[in-house]
Amino acid sequence: MKPNAPPATAYTIPTVLFPDGTYTMDSLSILDEINTRYPEPPLSVKNRYFDWFTLNYGELMTRFKGIYLPTVPRTLLSEKSIPYWNQTRQAANGGMDLATLEREIGGEKGWELVRPLLKEITALLEENAEEGPFFEGEKVGYVDFWWGGFLLVCKRMGNGIWERLLQECGSEKGAERHVLLLKGLEKWSERCDY
Repeated sequence: MKPNAPPATAYTIPTVLFPDGTYTMDSLSILDEINTRYPEPPLSVKNRYFDWFTLNYGELMTRFKGIYLPTVPRTLLSEKSIPYWNQTRQAANGGMDLATLEREIGGEKGWELVRPLLKEITALLEENAEEGPFFEGEKVGYVDFWWGGFLLVCKRMGNGIWERLLQECGSEKGAERHVLLLKGLEKWSERCDY
């Protein structure tokens, strides 16, 4: 392990191992390192879209947890991983098991909670729709990867979550913006076998 590598218990996702053997964790630290090592083209980070996501993404995930937390073990995890997922997510939710969480704030109630924020994100994505698929139009930025990562996880979860998310964006045109964003990110996301 290189000197800047954290102890094994401190690893978190995302973590990047650069060609020189150094590790960097945390999305923004990784981004700073990428922009330092590979300055052309610079990746746009801090803008009004970044500000919106910084202020609202945590709330979105809080509202969405009744939908995604119970779905992940059913559709994405191996049998061996499920007990750990359930135990750690129950602890993180004040001792509430995932079945109770799903009953209380999942299903239709969960989608009602998430809908206003999905509509706000869709409105932001539509602002520069004539110029390109990204939040800033033709220029890809950090927020495109942030939101694109969320959308890819929703697609991978199955269970109708991706389709329902598109329905909750407010319109067919709004749903199409999310599909086009993912299409615009394909050259970075086409390898999904990590």
